[in-house]
Amino acid sequence: MPFRPDIVVTEPDSPRILLVVETKAQPQDLSQMGSQMKRYMVQMSCPLGLLVTPAEIVLYKDRYVGRTEDSVEQIGRYSAPSPWQEWRSRRDWEFEGVVRSWLDRVRSSKRIRDFPPEAADALASYLLPALSAGVIRGAGPHEQPAG
Repeated sequence: MPFRPDIVVTEPDSPRILLVVETKAQPQDLSQMGSQMKRYMVQMSCPLGLLVTPAEIVLYKDRYVGRTEDSVEQIGRYSAPSPWQEWRSRRDWEFEGVVRSWLDRVRSSKRIRDFPPEAADALASYLLPALSAGVIRGAGPHEQPAG
């Protein structure tokens, strides 16, 4: 199954992607998900990526030194905010909503809360500019229960 992110941040009035976000409430294989995200970032010329689980956030940046996933480096792995731990047993689409709300709050407050200083510095340096310049969007339909 081809990789499709859960959330994208695009330039206003443009399809250009500034940030791609993949959320998983119950991740299976983070290294495989990271590889898929890197390939997607290269294909879409997307500069930033976030892989988000209830336990951690992984930040990626494309250095644009090639057209392979080797061009995308992992900037860091950070512990997720502790309230996210309760989402481990939930469905992916529910956790996606939590992450999207968090991105909205970060954009409006211009602050990264609930993170240790090293994570806050990296997220403020990379994430805040993309969120401030872009529009947060769902990337497509997602499985939700009927009724």
